Amino acid sequence: MIGPNSRACTGLVKTALTLAGVLMIFLHPHAPTMTRIAFLGLGAIGTPMAAHIARAFPPLTVWNRTSARATGFAEEHGARTAKTPADAALEADVVITCLPTSHEVEALLEGNDGLLAGMRGGALLLDCTSGDPAIAARTAARLAERDIEFVDAPVSGGTSGAEAGTLT
Repeated sequence: MIGPNSRACTGLVKTALTLAGVLMIFLHPHAPTMTRIAFLGLGAIGTPMAAHIARAFPPLTVWNRTSARATGFAEEHGARTAKTPADAALEADVVITCLPTSHEVEALLEGNDGLLAGMRGGALLLDCTSGDPAIAARTAARLAERDIEFVDAPVSGGTSGAEAGTLT
């Protein structure tokens, strides 16, 4: 697992959501020339993050527990709305989650509609949830069994940082 305390990723995580940091993350060795991105979690911080990504890396696929929020975002930003987490991940090279807790990220993995049903080997799950390191480690281990990479990249900077694109 690459995490905020690993030597290999410390600088990357600190700049993970500046535009330059986003580019560094998405240009990982498994990414094809055209990186397909899915963003799950369009809350107060996730919405502006996804908006920055939608402008830089179209077309973006989005999913949110409240489907009306995802539909509104998609209409405003030219994104595709996914019906389920699995649908969002199906063609994605990179899946970004920004949810309230690690428990919710872990729950998104499960079932026929979960991320594990849609993600393929070589993909990357970038979790921006400020969550529980033990759950992140458990999530990383489950994903590794399927050859899916995981970056635990909790963000700080609040809504204003997300809007300005300066989260750290």
